[in-house]
Amino acid sequence: MKNNRYENLILLFLFAFNYLLSANDFSIFPVMHADYESSGFDWVLEEKEIFTAGWGVGANGGYNNFTLDMNIYHSGLWGTNKNPSDLSTFEPISHSDGMHGSDDLDKPDIFYNNSFVKLTFSKNPFNINIGKYKQSYGPGKNSIIISERSPAYPRFSINFLPAEYPIKLIFEYSSLRSMINDDRYTDIDLTSIKNVEIQRHLTFHRIEYTPFKKLKLGFSESVIYSYRGIDLTYFVPLPFHSLQGYRGDYDNILLFLDFNYIISPKVEYYGVLLIDEWAMLLTFDKANRNWFGYQLGLVLNDFIIDNLIEVEYTWTDHRIYRHRIPANDYYTFNNPVGFWGGPHAEEFKIHYSQSIRSYTLFADISIINRGDLTEQMIYEQYYDEDISSNYSNNWVEKKKTIQLKVQKNNIFNKLNLSLGIGYL
Repeated sequence: MKNNRYENLILLFLFAFNYLLSANDFSIFPVMHADYESSGFDWVLEEKEIFTAGWGVGANGGYNNFTLDMNIYHSGLWGTNKNPSDLSTFEPISHSDGMHGSDDLDKPDIFYNNSFVKLTFSKNPFNINIGKYKQSYGPGKNSIIISERSPAYPRFSINFLPAEYPIKLIFEYSSLRSMINDDRYTDIDLTSIKNVEIQRHLTFHRIEYTPFKKLKLGFSESVIYSYRGIDLTYFVPLPFHSLQGYRGDYDNILLFLDFNYIISPKVEYYGVLLIDEWAMLLTFDKANRNWFGYQLGLVLNDFIIDNLIEVEYTWTDHRIYRHRIPANDYYTFNNPVGFWGGPHAEEFKIHYSQSIRSYTLFADISIINRGDLTEQMIYEQYYDEDISSNYSNNWVEKKKTIQLKVQKNNIFNKLNLSLGIGYL
């Protein structure tokens, strides 16, 4: 009798939940993925098979002013127990549950989790977002401001988007992973905890201004700080560069200027300038402590029916993103928050996509070079500018990749299939 009561309650709950989903355009669905690389491509140095697969649950929908988008899944990797290199085209693994290294095919070499959750509240002219998700800012295929290449991390943002004015305001606070053990807890028994790492936080704000239809200008600032929790100093609507002095000049501040110019419906140019550690009074001095990165791009739309061509060049100085206090590096899970190649790098990239009926053809060419990044270089960039400036363009890693892929979307409404070949 007791079991029947519980069964009835469960059935009643499921009926009510199903009614709520159908009444509010909300859906829950399974998520599955599988990826096979016959030679591992650029995941591993040696040529070997790599296979990843996983499953989970997804949900999306809306209710009044709220929308939810969610994917949570658990995956396994067979073929290696190593994360892809930071110059790999594969997405890095962040939440690893364990490394097994077994030859038994039933047990993957690595278990890992991926989760993406974004809850949005929209009320004109504002929208508010909270969750653990990816979001890039600024123009570019591979943004040097904040990109989608790093693993997803917790974020909270407020956007002001007035339709009647040519301006857009963005504020975002994020919690990052420093992957640096906090030595302040060495005398405390934390045997039940895997590790205690230094807190790392990112606060970001951005203004976009469209003076006329074809031109959009952007100004952004990011600040990375550590060893403390949420700091209301950087919630003040003033330039971070002026607020940093209040905290004692310990934090890592980056400035970004960007433009996007649409020459015609088919041709678009963009550019981004990154300035790290700007010392205004020393701007034109030889030892100016102003370190730069930049990006230039060209976008061609529909030169042939339903096609896209993107050409992009990125160059980053070896002194940007990193900081004299390692906990303030512009990284999360040891991956750059900005340009995916990190500091002391350059990349020339061509991306092509073509839609043919229900198929999409992708072609990508990437030529990337990267130089040394040592602790000695960090010291010299702050204390010996003459020596530090000599490292630029001294490349020690060079990689060229060509990838071709054909993708078929929405098979049986939800299934995507792709087949490709790569040259490294």
